[in-house]
Amino acid sequence: MADQDFKNKLQFKDPTEPEELLLDNKKIMTIANVINADQNDFTPLTDLINLKSLSMNRTHLYSLEGFPTLPKLRRLALSDNKLTGGLEALADAKLEKLIHLDLSGNKINDLSALEPLCNLPNLKHLSLIECPVTQKVNYRDVILGMIPQLDSLDQHDRKGDPIDSEDESDADEEEEEEEEE
Repeated sequence: MADQDFKNKLQFKDPTEPEELLLDNKKIMTIANVINADQNDFTPLTDLINLKSLSMNRTHLYSLEGFPTLPKLRRLALSDNKLTGGLEALADAKLEKLIHLDLSGNKINDLSALEPLCNLPNLKHLSLIECPVTQKVNYRDVILGMIPQLDSLDQHDRKGDPIDSEDESDADEEEEEEEEE
């Protein structure tokens, strides 16, 4: 059962209004817990069609099964959870505008678990810092080959040079403005 603070974060008179949602540190565990609104206690995530940024860091999330289609989502933060895979749920959700994906601090151990991310056509920035998979031999080369659309991995560009996350965000905002024109 969701606590009252959690329900308050997910109550909107107009579900088309919010562009950003911060659910960090809430005990969510599965996506089903944010898409199934029992007795209208809160607005289901599926109704937030204009959401551009969703943060669910440190939510004990262990499954992405049933991740909703959020057509405008550009940034998804899922760090410090219990995910080991199941990333095909993001590809199945047709997150075609997703640019940033933060999976840092999860329990992803297998390179093949990341393969579904190649189906996110606009994914430019991926963070897997502190995931066990980063200890694999040739990890960077394998991921950059597997997901060719990436511009950065773990806050380093394709050449391995560090990038400033503010520069990354500025470039993405410029790209978004061009799309809207």
